[in-house]
Amino acid sequence: MTETMFRGNERRTGYIPEPWQPQLGPTKWRFETGGNVLSTPAISGGLVYFGSRDKHVYALDAPTGQERWRFATQRGISASAAVFDSTVYIGSEDGRFYALHGETGQVQWQAEVGQPIVSSAAVTVDMVFVGSGGARPGVRGGALYALNRQSGAVQWQFAGELGFYSSPAVAQGLVVCGGRDGRLVALNQQTGALTWMFGTEAEIISTPAIAGGVIYVAGCDARLYALDLATGRPIWVWQTPRTLLDASPAVTADLVYLGGKDGFFYAVDVQTGEPRWQHYIKTSEPASFGSPLVVGQLVYCGCSDGQLYAWEAASGQEVWRQQTGTRIWTSPAIADGLLAIGTGSDRCVYAWQ
Repeated sequence: MTETMFRGNERRTGYIPEPWQPQLGPTKWRFETGGNVLSTPAISGGLVYFGSRDKHVYALDAPTGQERWRFATQRGISASAAVFDSTVYIGSEDGRFYALHGETGQVQWQAEVGQPIVSSAAVTVDMVFVGSGGARPGVRGGALYALNRQSGAVQWQFAGELGFYSSPAVAQGLVVCGGRDGRLVALNQQTGALTWMFGTEAEIISTPAIAGGVIYVAGCDARLYALDLATGRPIWVWQTPRTLLDASPAVTADLVYLGGKDGFFYAVDVQTGEPRWQHYIKTSEPASFGSPLVVGQLVYCGCSDGQLYAWEAASGQEVWRQQTGTRIWTSPAIADGLLAIGTGSDRCVYAWQ
């Protein structure tokens, strides 16, 4: 099975260099669950994996959308799956993190963390990194965990006052994650020791992206930050004119892509933080965007207007759109000649080829 995870890799760049464009027209298939799908699909080995608010993890046949297996947890699932070495790694709001056999859904191990998990795991050869906390009313606290990939044993943990919605990114021996207390932390990958900390003015829900020794992360303080990976010092900070930012950026060699909750989608220069182009989606209420994915020269992003958009990465010119008929909160996944995305109120995953 191909290794994959939320935002495409452990650096969370949301960028696939190889070009691919789906055919215009009807969906290849549509699969309905019993709850909202806030989990971004993971496509690997001919299967599509995702979680649902109906408390299940699903595996679907990628060509047909037929169910292969499902696994029940005790609470809803908002986290996205990671696939590594034929194993599916995913957390649930029941406070457990699961390693499931990719072909059968059988539990290989589970780790009890005691706090809800909405963070999506980053997986390396020997470790799994995931955050917990804060997903239910009245729940405080949480931690970043490093788990042994083979056994689920806790290798280290780092406590966060309000927990972590953000998903950790891993690069150059550091684990980087944003907290609901507004702090971005960089921890030693092997020991969990704090290397540096950077404070923003509001919680961080966005997952950081790491490229070229720079961290790009959005804050609910309406700022997009570019920070030096080694030191945490700001390289530039871009203040959006209108909105908080809780989606995760996608990063290429030239641009950072991100949508807000005010109907605007932005492309920002990686070197300067200056906007290169923007789109405004006009709806009866301010539109908001999921996290974008860049594939070759196209940017794909779902929107609360029910549309999945594709724009030219360099110019922002629209080249493709598909209507799902319901709000889209997740990020698109593309692999094996298939594009899949989860939706909100109609509780479905859609696929195009």
